[in-house]
Amino acid sequence: MVFKSRLLRTAIAMPLLTALPLASAGAFDIRETGNTPVNTSGTVADVNEDGNHELAQSGAIVIDGTPQNNDDAAILVDSAGQNIIINGDITVRDRNADDNAVTLTDAIGVKVTADLPPTITLRIGSQANIRIDEVRGPNYDGDNNGLPDDNDVDRDGDGIIENSPALAGTNTRIGLWLDGATNPSNNNVENIIGELGSTIIIDGNGARGAQIDRALTGNFDFSTAIHNGQYGGILGDNAVGVEINADIGGYYRQRGNIDVRGENSIGIEIDSSATINGGMMIDSNVNATGYSTYFSAPVHGRDESEEDAAINTAERRRGGAAVDIAGDLDGGLIIGGRVNRIGTQAEQDALGVIDDTRRDDNNDLVDISGGTEQSLPGHFDNNRPTSNAVLLTSHGEDDGDATLKITG
Repeated sequence: MVFKSRLLRTAIAMPLLTALPLASAGAFDIRETGNTPVNTSGTVADVNEDGNHELAQSGAIVIDGTPQNNDDAAILVDSAGQNIIINGDITVRDRNADDNAVTLTDAIGVKVTADLPPTITLRIGSQANIRIDEVRGPNYDGDNNGLPDDNDVDRDGDGIIENSPALAGTNTRIGLWLDGATNPSNNNVENIIGELGSTIIIDGNGARGAQIDRALTGNFDFSTAIHNGQYGGILGDNAVGVEINADIGGYYRQRGNIDVRGENSIGIEIDSSATINGGMMIDSNVNATGYSTYFSAPVHGRDESEEDAAINTAERRRGGAAVDIAGDLDGGLIIGGRVNRIGTQAEQDALGVIDDTRRDDNNDLVDISGGTEQSLPGHFDNNRPTSNAVLLTSHGEDDGDATLKITG
């Protein structure tokens, strides 16, 4: 059975579900596809050969509807003692394999409520994929025009979605959640690592890709992409890619791309209650926009400033900042690239002329100071990056917001 998600992301085929294999210890080692939520304290299974809890690359958890009897989580880390390795697929969806709708409200991919002392690490492996999907059935795009067969989604028929890209309603949907509401004995979590290659993709208003609500004594090193390479990682209004609401004793490094689409959406948010002692580093693309996008192309957001003033306002609603910092960064902030690459054609042409003029016929740098090419402040940035590997972008942010907003 093949499904299409609400924004026609790449179709995914779900295998028939089988029960998780059971064994005798209080842990989990998942190497096949199962449909049962698991936890570290009560699940009856064996740890892996290294003595760790593991969702292996060959394994998967596919849950139809809100996960039951497990704090709404596909994987609940409610006891410590072994490392936790997530290296397979976690999918929570609102339709089952028979294309019947099921109730999906709250859903968490991985939820941590226990202490994780210095010897224990939570690792999102390079093959991990966490998805919370609002799936549509085979008639989602029955006429194959690239748009949903729903007049309320594109009422003016111009090929651009209107209003929220998620279904109606707001629920608690989080890919990775370090929960601070449970008051563990030592409030002790050291390191959380997300490896390059892992992804988090969530549909839903109010969704969070990763949410840190309890202090880390070590580092939050996150190369997990909150992005699927095409239509965004989180689709929904009032959503946040990564939200930090507690102190980090070490550093926070974001190396996975983040793309959040929806009104009041934010890429990375550091709350005023949080202090990051070791500094914050951004080595990835981070995008947030409330603007709608075409279904037919993997565009990054639409710059509609030159569109007709009478354009449908439901198609260009206001987003938030790509990066919003209200907390303290004791170790400073390093951004490994550009902040908002969007410029006018005249600006791009002028910078091109400057780049050409700065080199002679032998490709050696020459002094162009005093010339006519440099006339505006932006023309004098000799450290201007030439690579687009790291970009902070926002499109149509609300009044009082900016691509990079620092109020702390």
